[in-house]
Amino acid sequence: MIKELAIVAGQVYLVLLILNNLIVIFRHQQLPVKIRTLIFYLTISLATDLSSRYLFNQASNNLYLLHIYTLLELLAWSYFFYRFFIHEQWVQHKLPWLVGGVALLLISNSIFLEPITGFNSNAKTLVQLILISYAIYYFFSSFGKIDLRQPLPLAATLINFAILLYYSGSLFIFMFSKLLTNQGVASNLQYGFWAINALLLVILHGLILISLWMVASRKTTSS
Repeated sequence: MIKELAIVAGQVYLVLLILNNLIVIFRHQQLPVKIRTLIFYLTISLATDLSSRYLFNQASNNLYLLHIYTLLELLAWSYFFYRFFIHEQWVQHKLPWLVGGVALLLISNSIFLEPITGFNSNAKTLVQLILISYAIYYFFSSFGKIDLRQPLPLAATLINFAILLYYSGSLFIFMFSKLLTNQGVASNLQYGFWAINALLLVILHGLILISLWMVASRKTTSS
């Protein structure tokens, strides 16, 4: 039952991911510049998901995709946040160096600590913590300064809430799953965690879909 739930949630996630990609492609001109940057994350996610499904059906090891995806996920979301805070001096001068340094750590981790044929739990945990920090920073810096009656601030708030919810939940799942694995608990007994993770992905991309449609359906010139 739980395994079937995870499969269904994974299919719903794929549908939402495709819809989100279609919106950013075909409604590109209607989207505010800041929201357009989601195209990098969405494209990377779709390409990785389809590749992963193909390799799984071919009974091939697809864990190396997670190493690549984790790095590109960091870069894509970092650029998204960079566009939102580009007018802040520390973002202009320090964030690119910070992201570059973390990217080197992720690559080093895949070379020396966690080979690409296995799970990259160290890198995944670090990136999840960084993305959670991005979302928290957005809420603190925007509190009392934005008008949620306007489509762009509301869309950005929904996206950041989705990021905070998904990556917080995913962080807990990955850490707890690793703990259970180290204790000898078989992976087939952990389907419940991956079902929850799949449901969180559905929520993430469902809220992104709402946000995209919200700003794409109105002619806004906000950047």
